[in-house]
Amino acid sequence: MRADWAVAELERRFPGVSAWWGEFTGRWWAVTRDWTGRYRLVEASTPGELAVLIAELRRPIPHHVPRYSRDQLRAAPPPRPTRRRRAVRQGWLCSVLGGLITT
Repeated sequence: MRADWAVAELERRFPGVSAWWGEFTGRWWAVTRDWTGRYRLVEASTPGELAVLIAELRRPIPHHVPRYSRDQLRAAPPPRPTRRRRAVRQGWLCSVLGGLITT
């Protein structure tokens, strides 16, 4: 298979992908976006292997199943009110000695 045909087929199968044959490396290369939208540089030994790698990058990772349903999360009890702080009380020594001790 000619390199330009393989490049055309890869770019047809995966729109937005730039693929090429590395003349000096002897490898197939492509720039594509992964499922999150970030650009990735992919390298393979054959066009078929490159197609598999591109398809794997574009496939979204399945999300985990939540342990609680949305209704259970909404039914959570309201947060407890914060406790008010009491005023600082003076100890018996300060009250006995009065103004002799400064803090």
